[in-house]
Amino acid sequence: MNIIYIGMSGIRAANQSLLAASQNTANIATGGYSRRGVLLSTGLTGGVDASGLLRLNESYKTQQLWQAAGQYGRYDAAQTYFDQLEALFGGNPVDGKTQANDLGFGKFIGALEAASGDPGDSVLRNGVIDAANSMTKQFNNMRSVLTNQLRSIEQQRVTTVEQVNGLAKTVAELNGKIAAGQASGADVSALMDQRDAAVDDLSRFAGVRVVQQANGSVDVSMANGQPLVVGAQAGKIELGRDAAGQQTLSLTFGSQVMPLRAASLGGELLGLAEFEEEVLRPQMEALRTLAVRTAELINDQLTQGFDMNGNPGKPLLTYDAATGLLGVDPSVKPEELGFSGDPANPGDNSNLLALVEIGSTSVDLPGIGDVSLGNAFATMMGKVGAASQQNKQAKGAAEAVRGQAELDWYSVSGVDRDEEVMNMLRFKDMYNANMKVIAVASELFETTLNSL
Repeated sequence: MNIIYIGMSGIRAANQSLLAASQNTANIATGGYSRRGVLLSTGLTGGVDASGLLRLNESYKTQQLWQAAGQYGRYDAAQTYFDQLEALFGGNPVDGKTQANDLGFGKFIGALEAASGDPGDSVLRNGVIDAANSMTKQFNNMRSVLTNQLRSIEQQRVTTVEQVNGLAKTVAELNGKIAAGQASGADVSALMDQRDAAVDDLSRFAGVRVVQQANGSVDVSMANGQPLVVGAQAGKIELGRDAAGQQTLSLTFGSQVMPLRAASLGGELLGLAEFEEEVLRPQMEALRTLAVRTAELINDQLTQGFDMNGNPGKPLLTYDAATGLLGVDPSVKPEELGFSGDPANPGDNSNLLALVEIGSTSVDLPGIGDVSLGNAFATMMGKVGAASQQNKQAKGAAEAVRGQAELDWYSVSGVDRDEEVMNMLRFKDMYNANMKVIAVASELFETTLNSL
């Protein structure tokens, strides 16, 4: 092999390497970009062989990145709603300290205690009715908050499903282009960057599993193996309602329709499902039961007493099972409250004192168990707080794993500005040196010709 050919091979190799460094530098801020490189090897007959541009990427590190995205998406989606509940369940700050929110039950008991000093005082009796109105409004406001949060979760689920379906379609389309391009020998690195970025988003939303195929495409499935993307074909997740009116998910792939339960989900979809089923709906049912039992216990005690005219006391609270609303019967007058335990003595306060003690009565709340009526809502708050703390810890751990996965991916595929600058200088020197080789070879050739 002659010297000129050797020099030319060096120039080609330097040029390819400069092209890779230039492309890396241009994409230093491009998300999901895997840096390019050139593989140099000794030529069999001298010189240097240079590959085309290579996409520097290690599949297992990319897989770790996707798995970490799914875990983070799961806990991050739930934490948003945990934070809302904790803010709403807690009371307003007083003197710099957060006061427990008991839905006005404590003030209602306080109004009863005040009335016990003078059961016949109409102002104090009116105070009891006012406190009851305030309590029922707080119950209903909390019910409204939980209902609105459920609607928010359902709307976020709709949006997330739309994003998943769009990303699945994108991955399938890119799969087709990648497979065709790889078969024809074209450079598909940019397509792979786009496809991997779409899979990363897909993992955050749905916690998918990914399998690399020999033709460059990837197959994507749900956590339990249901196919979402196979080659250039994408499935579609659809929303529905069950007999109880709750949202359901199903996956349609070709002619197959597969139900998607929590075990089939990951990422944001799993986080939303877990929060709704394990936290929000149990809290809604516990609040409903608490409202029912509060009305029953207070009304039962009032009807055991006697009003100012010696008549049996009237029920004060109402509960509408159809709407879930707690209320105060507007027809009940202050003098009709059954505070007395003796029909002949309207100034007696024995039944009123029994009402004051009603907060210690045990109630059985779904998902919580037996608690005193006065501490019921605080117990509900505590349960939410404990679950929120666990989720925060899991989110923190998932965030750390994601951060480490990003560092691991970056160590192979990320672009380092200083490194690329050094590479450009190095390959520029390589280019100039090989130009000198060709120049020397030309001089030697001319000298040889002149000597003949």
